[in-house]
Amino acid sequence: MEPSKLALFVLATAGLAFLPGPNTALTISRSISQGRLSGVKVLLGIEAGFLVHLTAASTGFTALLLAIPAAYAVMRTAGGVYLLYVAYRIIRTRSEWQIQDSLPRESGGQLIVSGFLSNTLNPKAATLTLGAIHILVSSC
Repeated sequence: MEPSKLALFVLATAGLAFLPGPNTALTISRSISQGRLSGVKVLLGIEAGFLVHLTAASTGFTALLLAIPAAYAVMRTAGGVYLLYVAYRIIRTRSEWQIQDSLPRESGGQLIVSGFLSNTLNPKAATLTLGAIHILVSSC
């Protein structure tokens, strides 16, 4: 593989981690409310979600998902429902508008699962991962 193509692939996949969205909001909110280690646990779940997207993109599943509008709509809807569920939990448990008091404490496993679901159900992550795989494959 050409070094320029590899650099483009690394840049595209790094962009996945730095683009603001639900993953960023979840990581920041858990880091503020429960500490740095909790943010790292959420990030581990997010990275596991990227592995799902990479596997789906490399096997052609993501291309199929994006080619069928109804399937893509189901994924988008599932992601939206999950975000509404998270918002409901925050509103239901808040006692004040201070972030430390409004977020329920989660165990390490719950934090990892939250990160995993946040990323796996994120259609933007699926689309960007497919683009990164396309760059990688086209350069070989």
